[in-house]
Amino acid sequence: MSLLSLIQGVADRVGAPLTATIIGSTDSNTRRLLALAQEEGKQLASRDNFAWQVLQKEYTFQTVISQEAYSLPSDFAKLMNETVYDRSRNRYVVGPIDYKTWNSQKAMLVTRVDPGFRLRGNQILIMPVPTAVSTIAFEYVSKNWCKSASDTEQNAWAADTDTGILDEDLMALGIVWRWLKSQGFDYAEEFNTYESAV
Repeated sequence: MSLLSLIQGVADRVGAPLTATIIGSTDSNTRRLLALAQEEGKQLASRDNFAWQVLQKEYTFQTVISQEAYSLPSDFAKLMNETVYDRSRNRYVVGPIDYKTWNSQKAMLVTRVDPGFRLRGNQILIMPVPTAVSTIAFEYVSKNWCKSASDTEQNAWAADTDTGILDEDLMALGIVWRWLKSQGFDYAEEFNTYESAV
């Protein structure tokens, strides 16, 4: 199902006028449906109580001697707890370490026995600073919940031919209750149906 067919299906269900295009449309109903579809995708992808398995990924990188900070993946949304490991040394990397503990340990003259990490400024920081090259691996949740026709993952609808990575039927339910709410209609039943489906 494309963005176009998703929005047309929702428009049909809520009685909004159907349009031939979504992205770039000047029709106010279509623009509102698109805005609600963007909101639904972002909110559904970032639900705090669980991580969608389809958005879970693994990331690995090589440490560099004397380098503390490493970039996170460009689609990084949140870390999967207790998944950071030094695969070269077969060791769990403790963390994320809070800012107070991190700074106090950096100030100490004693070096950590177990490696630790902290997330800051879209980077993962490793302590102690590596003295050898190691492979670090972790699992994370991607912020990309849709993709282009050429399978490029995205965190927003950008073309009528885009498709959802998350379940599009679920997205449609979310757009329907959001539409009803935005129009001032009763949306309790549709919201409950959506939450049950989630």
